[in-house]
Amino acid sequence: MTYDRNGALRVSLWMDSFTLPAWAYEVLATLQQSAYARIQLIVLNDSFAPRRRGVLSKVVKKRIRSYHLDVLVRLGFRILRGGILQAARYGVWSYHHGDNKVNRGGPPGFWEVLEGHAVTGSILQRLNDELDNGTVLCRSFSATDPLSGLRGSCRPGTGAGLIRTSSIPLSSSGRGITT
Repeated sequence: MTYDRNGALRVSLWMDSFTLPAWAYEVLATLQQSAYARIQLIVLNDSFAPRRRGVLSKVVKKRIRSYHLDVLVRLGFRILRGGILQAARYGVWSYHHGDNKVNRGGPPGFWEVLEGHAVTGSILQRLNDELDNGTVLCRSFSATDPLSGLRGSCRPGTGAGLIRTSSIPLSSSGRGITT
């Protein structure tokens, strides 16, 4: 394993914005407060910019690899494919609202409520080049809230805003990536 000087795993967060849903904020806060992981790099998405629709250049990939990361945690960026999936020792981890054995596709909780499922699943998976077919690292379940749609959790258009790709190093070294 690759550790930082304090023995923690080196993690990169891939996000669409610094505005996060509550569950993603909890992931970030837990990682930041833990002794087992250090957030080394945050990469912000610009995949909807007209000039480079979702393309990570070889230069950007090389700079990301220079951080010698253990895990890339995808909290945005839509679909990732290609060499970036191997940019960290343990790959790209992605949390999915929904059990891939039951349904694929969102919005989160929609089909479970519509079809009256008693439980709603979620998975943490290591992504590969096959869409929705990564290695499942963890599968969890919770009770389906049949009224969640009435409270707006499935409202269209509630996604986070997008900003241009950049990265923010969380150390004082000043290292970062700007594309």
